[in-house]
Amino acid sequence: MTSRSVEIFELRIPIESISKLTAPQRYTYYLLGHIYNEMIALQKIIGFALPKHDDIRPARRNAEIAQVFFLFRMAASKIYEAQAAINSKEVRDTLNELVFDSSPDLLDLLRALNKSVGSANWLSRMRNGMGFHYPKFRDWETYTTPDASWVDDVVYFADEAGNTFFDPSATVALHWMFDKYKGYEAAESIDLLVNELVDLIKQINEFTNVMVAEIVVRIMPERKPKSLGTIIAPEHTKVVLPFWTHFPKKKPKGQ
Repeated sequence: MTSRSVEIFELRIPIESISKLTAPQRYTYYLLGHIYNEMIALQKIIGFALPKHDDIRPARRNAEIAQVFFLFRMAASKIYEAQAAINSKEVRDTLNELVFDSSPDLLDLLRALNKSVGSANWLSRMRNGMGFHYPKFRDWETYTTPDASWVDDVVYFADEAGNTFFDPSATVALHWMFDKYKGYEAAESIDLLVNELVDLIKQINEFTNVMVAEIVVRIMPERKPKSLGTIIAPEHTKVVLPFWTHFPKKKPKGQ
């Protein structure tokens, strides 16, 4: 895999500057950074998990796709929670005091984010139905009742338990995930929902990144980043997160 040098910088924010913030302001500063860290990690991992090969055998393709959409459900759930946290009193008051009073145009970012999340009413279903919870019997009864379109269930596995994939369970989960999306049939909704979720992730990341940067500028106007040198990093588009992995053979006891 091709790697390149990436220069890393450090911005040190004195404790004296942090101490001047009120408790709600410090909460907002750290919370928005936390949301950004989680969402950018999910965005990267989802990209790494997307299949980057032409092998369309179900044993490989289905397992990798199921892994991708598990991450999508986590991202959708986090977006739902992030928007609620961003609109809490402490955060809104802090942003009004430290950001929007001097840069009122940035309020448009919050309005746009709230509009996007507010129109994505499927987020709460994703969060409550599977993202942060496991489905209850009544939630999946329709999706686990065979009809004329059903085929045999298939389980794929290798010698190690870590290389086991329950394909029928993943199929049920995906059917539930894409069903009832704005009135579309499940098969028609996949690209629409995925594209909407990707846009929401980008909006959350842009908003939190800009807001934290604005707070830092307010408490430390003269920023002096310091170069820490370079880190060898793989090319982003070449990184892969496979499902099937080779486990080292276990040594017999006594060796």
